[in-house]
Amino acid sequence: MAVTDQVYTPDDYNQHSVLKVPGYLPLLLLYLLRYPVLYIIPNIPMVKSAEFLKGFAEQQFDIILLLSIVPVLLLGFALFKRTPQGSEPFRKIWAKGRKLLLFSVSINLLGVLLYTALGWKKFDELLLMFTYLDVVLLAFIWRSKRLCDVFSEFPEYKEEEEDD
Repeated sequence: MAVTDQVYTPDDYNQHSVLKVPGYLPLLLLYLLRYPVLYIIPNIPMVKSAEFLKGFAEQQFDIILLLSIVPVLLLGFALFKRTPQGSEPFRKIWAKGRKLLLFSVSINLLGVLLYTALGWKKFDELLLMFTYLDVVLLAFIWRSKRLCDVFSEFPEYKEEEEDD
């Protein structure tokens, strides 16, 4: 277990004796995947109410901004492999999770600022909201002791036991 100044209760640990992933982390990952999600939702045939999203999704979708989702996808895979049988690459990705989140949000912010400075995107209310949320998330990820502690722990490696 990681040495920490913050006191955690036994309920904060999972069956592998490492800190549980906080509930806001999957939501954070989903928010950071907003570009592909916004692009995919209107193209699902069963989602008729999302038709208004089609123009918005095409306006927000951009190859350069998609670069910001690569670290998030890697971290999402590592999240699902955070078990004692998790392989070494996932352990390394998880250990750098906080830096990957900071990198993803920073790339997204820089991309938006670059696009608006070059006049390629109009800085409207929605883009302002996303920018504000990104700045808040950047500060939160930077300051969160809980995230730092969660990313410092990965269950110890154990071989899978065979049932007889």
